[in-house]
Amino acid sequence: MTGGKQGGIFTGFGFGAIQAGLFTLEALRENNFEQVVICEISPELVSRVRENKGRFTVNIAHADGIESIEVGPIEILNPCCEADREILLEKLAHSREAATAVPSVEAYSSTGPASIHRLLANSIRTRKRAPLVVYTAENNNQAAEILRDAVRSESGLPEKDFDGSISFVNTVIGKMSGIITDPGEIEARQLSGLVPGYETAILVEEFNRILVSIPPTLAEDDWRPSFSTFETRIDLLPFEEAKLYGHNGVHAMGAYLAAHLGLARMDELREVPGAVDFLHEALVQEAGAALLARYGGIDELFTPGGYAGYADELIARMLNPHLGDLVARVARDPERKLSWNDRLVGTLRLGLETGIKMPCFARAAAAALLFLEPALSTNPAAPQAILEPLWAADSPPVEEAAEICSLIETSLDKLRRNPPGDLFT
Repeated sequence: MTGGKQGGIFTGFGFGAIQAGLFTLEALRENNFEQVVICEISPELVSRVRENKGRFTVNIAHADGIESIEVGPIEILNPCCEADREILLEKLAHSREAATAVPSVEAYSSTGPASIHRLLANSIRTRKRAPLVVYTAENNNQAAEILRDAVRSESGLPEKDFDGSISFVNTVIGKMSGIITDPGEIEARQLSGLVPGYETAILVEEFNRILVSIPPTLAEDDWRPSFSTFETRIDLLPFEEAKLYGHNGVHAMGAYLAAHLGLARMDELREVPGAVDFLHEALVQEAGAALLARYGGIDELFTPGGYAGYADELIARMLNPHLGDLVARVARDPERKLSWNDRLVGTLRLGLETGIKMPCFARAAAAALLFLEPALSTNPAAPQAILEPLWAADSPPVEEAAEICSLIETSLDKLRRNPPGDLFT
């Protein structure tokens, strides 16, 4: 399978699961671009892809099995290498669309000429064609604005010239994916490696419905993404919150409760009595009810029927045995997931705001706290001493923080007292 020749270049920053298994894969499968170029700073990965003549393989988890697809060719360039960087700048100058899929928004700006913001700024100074549209896939609802401001500052261009050269797009990516590096797991699951000689496999689910914002500078031009499965929304915030409080919240909930039970894989929850019903209740009657109270009726998703259908599909996807999501992967970084504005505490706060009781989310936050600090399982200490430092940077209102702590402490006491078999009762 090769790229088509419909004009322009697609350039991707990073070559992890979302870049390889979503943007690059779909750019090649849909034959949307004349060429696909990847900017990647791992010398080994760049070398291996080049040795494989620009071809790579992605594993796709369907409901009934795993499909391995080899695609290409791509041109892969290391911006830390001066010769590659010069080629990359030329490719960016002729790119129609680009996408960042890097660990976080902090990776946008760094010292040296290989920084993403600097590469983009240098590439647009002499750009004469239509604006480059850059999708930002990082898990931050202000990612596009953060990258835009960094590139604008670096470019030194007048506002009109800058806006005529480049536009930035936020995304809501509900596609679950992972990078698998354990050779034993790769072999046991019969996954195909990304490229020969590189002990990494990319596994993504087949779900491909991606929401993107409309660049303000292109709104009057009736702009549409080149990717057929991408849907535009004028205001992404409600959908970002639905992903954070609904999708991410219940995904984390499942992981921390599974960890409390000693499970290794997310799909093992399907065999635990009451677990699926518990997750469904949390998604529909807690997070969903609160989201509908805030955004009811603005979109089919934010209706009782629309959200219930979304919940049924999402839980089945989360627990897909062919995706084989590891509990340890989903549960990693509990400090961030218990932070004031993130998926667990943030959803509890949404419940307080909308008047929706959230016992399932309180239990999930308590399980996350035990995952973070296992000694709490036998130590009767209150959770404030752990939670308040996690929230300090956000300076939460004292009364609200105390109320959230109380909800979590009540659930923590139940987890201490009750056997794991009673977790979902």
